[in-house]
Amino acid sequence: MPYKDTLKPIHRQFDHLNTIWSSFIADESAKLMRWSVDDDEADLISLFFDIQNERSDASSELFIQFNDAFESLDDYAYVLRSHLIHEYIHNNSAYVKNELVKQWNYPPISEAQTSIDALIDTCISFKSFNGDVFRHLVLVISPCEIYDIKQWQLWIANILSRKLPSYIKLTLIENKARPYAEKLLPHFRETIFSVVPNLDVRSALRDMADEEGRREPEKEFKQLINALCSASTKSDIKKVNRLTTDLLKIAQKHHWLEMEVNVFLNVGAGFFKANNTKMAIHNYKKAQYAASQALAAGHPSGRKLFIQTRISIARVLCELASFDKAVKIYRSTASLCGSINDHTTAIECWWNVAQCYENTKNFDTAWEFYLVALKHGELSTQSVERDKILATVGHAMLQLANTSLKGKQDSEKVERRMILLLGNNWRMHESIVKLELSDSEI
Repeated sequence: MPYKDTLKPIHRQFDHLNTIWSSFIADESAKLMRWSVDDDEADLISLFFDIQNERSDASSELFIQFNDAFESLDDYAYVLRSHLIHEYIHNNSAYVKNELVKQWNYPPISEAQTSIDALIDTCISFKSFNGDVFRHLVLVISPCEIYDIKQWQLWIANILSRKLPSYIKLTLIENKARPYAEKLLPHFRETIFSVVPNLDVRSALRDMADEEGRREPEKEFKQLINALCSASTKSDIKKVNRLTTDLLKIAQKHHWLEMEVNVFLNVGAGFFKANNTKMAIHNYKKAQYAASQALAAGHPSGRKLFIQTRISIARVLCELASFDKAVKIYRSTASLCGSINDHTTAIECWWNVAQCYENTKNFDTAWEFYLVALKHGELSTQSVERDKILATVGHAMLQLANTSLKGKQDSEKVERRMILLLGNNWRMHESIVKLELSDSEI
């Protein structure tokens, strides 16, 4: 579908992207579209996908963007699967609760499956559940970090070697300076559709700036926060500071206390990513102050935001090996979670308390707090996040039991407890993926 005013540079760029995308979709043998771009072009392509989702109908695509770091060949597909499930739950929980839409029962992971097979089965189930709402499900993959280039190339080769349904498409946004997938092109000539779009980003951004004064504040805020998240991921501190100033002006002008908290959380995450722990804590404390203001004003999300800021501060303290200070924050935050029956976040906090004691070689105390975390697991209702954290606790306890306590006896107790909480296949659960708690939720 062409854009209304093709005289505007931004719309000309989107039409150009739309033409490229249509060529890829028309190529029935192509499974993956590889974009070779610079950072600014990547941001524009990401925006194009967002707009396509807003304009989507039954004849178009649903784009789901993944920026999760690639850490492990075996676990990465589990990360994407968990992300897909979390996206659905986050976007539809209110509708399901009010019986406006049905609950999607995503398939469990079987012992015989590889992580990639589990991801593909979940995508097939998701498309089947949505019926004709969209034509193609597109996984947009753009890892914020790649820890092992050879394993990353092997992962791409592995998923391209699978038989994918025609309605599942992959797209990879790859920086020109780090063309890791380029080596795969000779081996996957038919399945990889590679393109260098050569976008006129400067004109497009100037066009967006010209329209800024006429844009609704909510839409403007959303675009800026997306840019801030991107800049934070790339540790572009100069851009982070500029965007923060713009965002705070909007948030304070419209008295959006929740948004003000999230701005500081994102800034803190950016500095933390850049290993500037002093500025990370500084901004997380600003977020905590803003959250306390929201709490005092009776904002419905005030308590949740306050808890989130406390956890962010404690995480930085752990990075600085200030475990005593981190324990105090995690324990008080866990108690606050328990008082409002937020047992999932309480599990998180007690798990972190136990980790702090492990790091200081206080293994007996660590074990006791792992047990407290499991107790909250029994009190909480089942969810993807709850199961993810519980499985992480279980694996940590097994590791501790095998190295420093009673060994086999404690290991067997943990195994029985985890089976009661998560079932026989708890080791295969998507929650064995490394626990990564989001610094912000917009």
